Amino acid sequence: MRLSLEFLVALPLVCSSVLPATLRPAAVAPEVTSLISNDGTYFLTYASEPAVVPLNEVFAVEVSVFTDEKRREPAVAVELAFDARMPQHGHGMRREPRVQRLGDGRFRVEGVLLHMPGYWELYFDATRGALTERAQDSLVVD
Repeated sequence: MRLSLEFLVALPLVCSSVLPATLRPAAVAPEVTSLISNDGTYFLTYASEPAVVPLNEVFAVEVSVFTDEKRREPAVAVELAFDARMPQHGHGMRREPRVQRLGDGRFRVEGVLLHMPGYWELYFDATRGALTERAQDSLVVD
């Protein structure tokens, strides 16, 4: 049996359109999550690096803090603190991550380590002067 060159070139295209999406190779792009602080003053976005939060491996989080709902006005006068806890276990992380200011309301959190599988809550505390507002998110780490 002889296959034509055109068939061999077209085969990957045909297979990729027929395979279910879960079986197709795909590049992992960082997913950006949007949050609002508890009192509604700050609007945050964050993405982890790598995009899939690893279990018991150090990773980073890129955070942007804004003062408007459309996320166009960076909150330049805020400080950011980051923490993560497992409320059902009554403990947090084993190490303290470092928050680095990048400018224009952007921050990079280095050294995040979620050492156990299960339900985690992520806390983003934006502080201006004596006022701190928290935004939080949750995730399950496998």
